Amino acid sequence: MEEKKVKIVSNKKLVLFAVVLVLSIISLGVGVTYAYFVINFTGSASVSTNTAATLNVTSTLTNATAISSKNMGLIASSAVTTSAQKVSFSVTNASTSNVAAVYTVKLSTYTMSKNLSSKYFKWRLATSSGTEIASGNFFDSSIAAEGSTDKTTVTKTGKVLNSTARPLAISATDNLVFYIWLENDSAVSQMYLTGGSFSCKLSVEAQPSKS
Repeated sequence: MEEKKVKIVSNKKLVLFAVVLVLSIISLGVGVTYAYFVINFTGSASVSTNTAATLNVTSTLTNATAISSKNMGLIASSAVTTSAQKVSFSVTNASTSNVAAVYTVKLSTYTMSKNLSSKYFKWRLATSSGTEIASGNFFDSSIAAEGSTDKTTVTKTGKVLNSTARPLAISATDNLVFYIWLENDSAVSQMYLTGGSFSCKLSVEAQPSKS
């Protein structure tokens, strides 16, 4: 478990502390061999000066079922919601809070083999109703060119999935789904994606809204 505090000073000079808890855990072995593992987040944040506000944000990531697939095949882009590896979770701003919250979902830090630096290794964050919040891939030219067969691993700093923090009113809950997959392209040989590895921490960071 990792805990850190973020200090925010408002115009009224009230100091708010947002607590970030990471309990995490994604690990994959891809090869069309792919193991994915996730545990999660729960957290609360409270205020300092004059007890101006209280923030209590929790997430069901703490009880999310681990995902493990050692034989992940390539899937079509149209099959993501039905065939991609995924974890469903919620983020709640409890009724005990007296301030609204904003939060981001992150891959805190990640380690992956260079062959997975690919536009075909993808992720998506969406609401449970299917509305996409953010999506992307793991191609990084500073790690390797597309098509590399190098299985050497590198560690990168975290990736914020939703660059615009999501607002969360008091007593409100967001139901979310995180997807991760290898996407098929029938026009290219994708054998270079086999035998790789990937690991990271999935986390939620919440803090009092400034508005």
